[in-house]
Amino acid sequence: MGIIKIFKNNYTYITVLVLSLLIYVLCLIINQSQPFGDNFPLAGNGFIQGYTQFVETVNSYKAGNILPFLDYGTGLTSDAFNSSLYSVTYLLIRPWYIVIFLFLPESLYISIYMLGYVTVFVLTGPIFIFYLTHRYTGERYDKKDVRLIVLGLVYGLSSFATSYFMYVGFRFLFMVPLVFLGVEKIIYERKPLLYILSLFYLMFTEAYYAFIFCIFIFIYYLIIHHDSFKSFISNAIRIGIGSVLAAGMSALYLITYYIRTRNSPYEETDSVMPSIMKWYSNILSPLSEYRAMRQTMVTSDYSFRANIYCGLAIILLVPLFFFIKEIPVKDRIKRGIFLLILYLAFDNELLNYIFHGFHYQWQVPN
Repeated sequence: MGIIKIFKNNYTYITVLVLSLLIYVLCLIINQSQPFGDNFPLAGNGFIQGYTQFVETVNSYKAGNILPFLDYGTGLTSDAFNSSLYSVTYLLIRPWYIVIFLFLPESLYISIYMLGYVTVFVLTGPIFIFYLTHRYTGERYDKKDVRLIVLGLVYGLSSFATSYFMYVGFRFLFMVPLVFLGVEKIIYERKPLLYILSLFYLMFTEAYYAFIFCIFIFIYYLIIHHDSFKSFISNAIRIGIGSVLAAGMSALYLITYYIRTRNSPYEETDSVMPSIMKWYSNILSPLSEYRAMRQTMVTSDYSFRANIYCGLAIILLVPLFFFIKEIPVKDRIKRGIFLLILYLAFDNELLNYIFHGFHYQWQVPN
């Protein structure tokens, strides 16, 4: 009876988790991927590169090089594009990997490597449901609301699609609802712990993407409701202090990561801030990438942008948002302005530069 009661109280979470796992297994079967064929479990250069690094790391550990943190090329300064992905900071977050690296048989390399991604993927939808049932701004859903199953699957599958051109997308989108909920808890409950810990995790594991995400935290803070201008300022100070604390806890990684960026091959281009009057191409060109069933890994005609995967539904839903009378007009205006800025950032050189953390990007999604 206890198990039945738990399921009835949490069936939206459980349903989304199970369906996500079934969808992933179905994808493996259709693509004839391991263990149902010979293909690699997830397509995409990022995953294959990551697996190569994983194998190198496991073999290095088995050879006795357990904590190579004094090596500038690995250790503390490692990031997702380095020859050794699993630095000492990575292992501080995931200490169980030390045991895995030392005792993992070669036959299980691919399975263990993919398990990390699959775990985050199947949990992303339930995490989003948790946000929708606990948030303080917008509609809060009852956890038994059947609509949560659809919303959880949409968010989880979006992270799956995003991961094709940004393979850290699983981990990144997994944390987004928790960080945003943390922002709301600071504003409406004066409780900073969730925000500090979730942002710390992002900073300690994905420094570059955490920096970019801070831009979206700022945007999110601007569009949610504040009681007065005084509370707007005081809440901003609280979030600022929380952000500094998260960065301070992550200093072991962030400082060495920053030093590493000084040797970036893009340093010369990064030091020149583009003009806001410069555009990559026609401002309507990003819309040409929004096509249903579009192949995600095919490079577009523009050398600075990889294809965006998105169904046509999202294009239809955006204008509908502006006709929902239950949403206050000022909220529709604020969100509309920021959506426009985000859209322009796909093609405007200055906005694109800022949204990439003051970094010039090429051959990656804007």
